[in-house]
Order: sequence, then C-alpha cells, then structure tokens
Amino acid sequence: ASGAAAGAVSTALCYPLDVLKSQMAVSGGLKGSVVAAARQIFREQGGARAFYKGLGPTLVADVIGTGLGFTLYDVFNGWYRTLKGGRKPSPAEKGILGGCSACLCMTATQPLEVVMTRLRVQGVGGRPVLYKG
Repeated sequence: ASGAAAGAVSTALCYPLDVLKSQMAVSGGLKGSVVAAARQIFREQGGARAFYKGLGPTLVADVIGTGLGFTLYDVFNGWYRTLKGGRKPSPAEKGILGGCSACLCMTATQPLEVVMTRLRVQGVGGRPVLYKG
C-alpha cells in the first residue's frame, strides 16, 4: 500500500511535466519555451487544474501496470523454476524474464496510454474537447 501511495504521489507531482510535453509535442501544439507554454496552459486552459487533465487514467494505468508487471515476473520466475527443477534463474535469465513480463504488461496497458494522451492534448491545436477527466 505504501508503494502504491508513493507511486501516486510521484505521478501527481510529475504529471504537469507530462501535460507540457504532450501539448508541446503534438502537431499545432504549444510553441516557445517550457515556461511560456506553462503560462499559456495556465492562462488559457483553466488554471492549475489544466495541468492535471487525464491524471485519473494515468493513476489507474500505473497501478495496473505495476501490479501486473510484478505479478507476471513472479509467475515467470515460478514457471522457470518448475521447468528447471527448482534452479533459480541467473541474472541474465532474470533480465529475460523481466523483459518478457514488461512486454506483456506494456501490451496490456497501452490502450490506457492512448486515453491519457488524448485527454492531455484535447483542445490544443484546434482539436475538439471530447473527453472529461
């Protein structure tokens, strides 16, 4: 629970930078320096609240991704030990198991990334505002 809380706080503190990055990277998005873009977001998109568009799905994706990633890694380690007669994986094998669990985890959570990005950039560069969050 404390790990999830720490992750949520970390995400909430860094999230405004993700909003800035997304709105500056999109075609027709914000121009200029990071400070100028931040001022523009604050002034034109609703104050401090504008820096947290899409935070809810981001927190859900982080919780799901972290839980799924560790669970898959544990499952893969168990399968490995079963197949190898109880032998623990070497550091290189642990890297492969971790990579496989990360690939599956990313595949499962990628649709949430699309939702988060759409929430961050709606209304920017002439894009319509379609989502609330």
